[in-house]
Amino acid sequence: MRFLIFLLLIGLPVVEISLFIKIGGLIGIAPTMLLIFAMSALGATLLRRQGLQSFTKTKSAMSRGELPVGDMLDGFFLVAAGILFVLPGFFSDILGFALLLPPVRKALGTYLRRRFNVQTVQSTFYAGGGNPRAPRSGGPIIEGEAEEIRDKADPDHRLPPKR
Repeated sequence: MRFLIFLLLIGLPVVEISLFIKIGGLIGIAPTMLLIFAMSALGATLLRRQGLQSFTKTKSAMSRGELPVGDMLDGFFLVAAGILFVLPGFFSDILGFALLLPPVRKALGTYLRRRFNVQTVQSTFYAGGGNPRAPRSGGPIIEGEAEEIRDKADPDHRLPPKR
């Protein structure tokens, strides 16, 4: 885990700087900067469109009583794509564009579901038509009656009950 953090904090900027130098040497500084801004604008436009579609799918799945794991993962990947677009650089933009592609998001979602065994969680908490049920413990059932005790000085029951 430490190596991954080190790689992200040190390796990603090194890759971005080397790509800036390489592409800037090939096409010049002004076209390189224009390309960075154009890629960011295009990515933001695609992100907005894809994000609205993902939000709509999630909302409709929840209204049907389903657990929208795939749609939530899509939303997570779209947020990650947005963060990658905010970072200046070609490599991060390429990764962001990759996350905007539905087949890439689907493949990553499938991998994460298998990795974290999401189906087990879904079947445990949402068994039987999407209605959440508490797991049955098999413990004793205690029956009883409840009686509300009110203050005699409050005949209209406007005050909260005393405990």
